Amino acid sequence: VVHVPVKGEDRLISVHACAPSWWDPSEKLGKSFLGIHTPIPEMEHINRNAENMMRALTREGIRQRFVWGIQFDDRLNRHSSVITPENRIGFDSESPEVFVRVERQCIIGFPNESGFLFTIRPYIYDVTTLSSEHRRNLRDALGSLSPGILRYKGIEDDVELVIAWMESGL
Repeated sequence: VVHVPVKGEDRLISVHACAPSWWDPSEKLGKSFLGIHTPIPEMEHINRNAENMMRALTREGIRQRFVWGIQFDDRLNRHSSVITPENRIGFDSESPEVFVRVERQCIIGFPNESGFLFTIRPYIYDVTTLSSEHRRNLRDALGSLSPGILRYKGIEDDVELVIAWMESGL
């Protein structure tokens, strides 16, 4: 739950996450949008408009977006205390497994309370079960990611091997 009492002031006032992806919800509590999203590269255009965006999200209605990434196991819970850089599973070309994690993110505005509810519902898809069109789109999307985004997603060392595996026909 995010409270936005006036323009320029926003705080995450309540958080509960059952299956976070690479982050610790307790570290975000009490922070602003900018404070929460500091680690994410290439957010400058969004950060410049954060004040207006936060106020707009308090308006009545439901907004939806989807965020995606790949991982090499099918675990939903990727809390930073469970999956660390030291125990993260990378791509194994001898026994390849690639999963797409898609998060359906919904924002429900509460104008009378000057805030909004932000929900995340994760889905995991085995790449081998995707249609050839979806695999091709995923391969192209992976190939278009910048070095900063690849580092942020933790796949900078794996992406070329994954793309080659996908191009080989799986």
